[in-house]
Amino acid sequence: MTANRNQSWMAAFVFLSVLLTGVLVPLPARADVANEALGHPEIANHLALFKQNAYDLRRQAEKLDSLTPSRQVDWTSHAHNLEILKEQVNHLGRTLTNLEELKPQANEGQRMAIENARPHLVGVAQEVTEAIDLLSEDRRSVYGPPYSDTVNNIYNHATSLHETVDTILDYEQARIRLLELDLSTSTAEGS
Repeated sequence: MTANRNQSWMAAFVFLSVLLTGVLVPLPARADVANEALGHPEIANHLALFKQNAYDLRRQAEKLDSLTPSRQVDWTSHAHNLEILKEQVNHLGRTLTNLEELKPQANEGQRMAIENARPHLVGVAQEVTEAIDLLSEDRRSVYGPPYSDTVNNIYNHATSLHETVDTILDYEQARIRLLELDLSTSTAEGS
C-alpha cells in the first residue's frame, strides 16, 4: 500500500514538474507583454457572465429533462420551460455575438472560449427549435420519443457548452495566476 502511495506521489510530482516547466519557461517577464497575456478586462467580464448564463441554461435544460419521463406533467409545463430555454439561448447568442466582435482584443484563452462556445450554443438552439416544433405539431409528443430524445440532446448540448467555457476559463485563470507569480518573482529578483 505504501509503495503504491509513494508511486502515486512520485507520478504526481513528475507530472507537476513537467507541467510547470512547460508553463513557466515560456512566460514573458516584461510587463507590457504580460498585460497583453492577461487579456482584455471587458472581455473577461463578459465571459464570466456568459459562463454564468450557460450554467443557468444547463440548469433549465436539466429541469426540462427531468419533466420528460413523467406522464403527470402537462404539455404547458414543457412549453413554459422551452420558452425560458429559447429566451436564454437568444440572450447567450447576443452575448456571444458581442464577444465575437471583441475577439481581436482578446488573449489566446479568451479567443479559445469564444470560438468553442459557438458550436455548442448552435446545438442547443437547434434542439430547442426541434422540441418546440414537435410540441407544436402534437401536444402528446411530450410523453415519448422523439421529443424525449430531443430534450435529452438539449441537456447534453447545454452541459457541453457550460463545461467547455468553464474549463477554458479555469485554465485561463490558472495561467494568469502563474504569470502574475512569475512576474512578482522576477520583480523581487530584480530588486
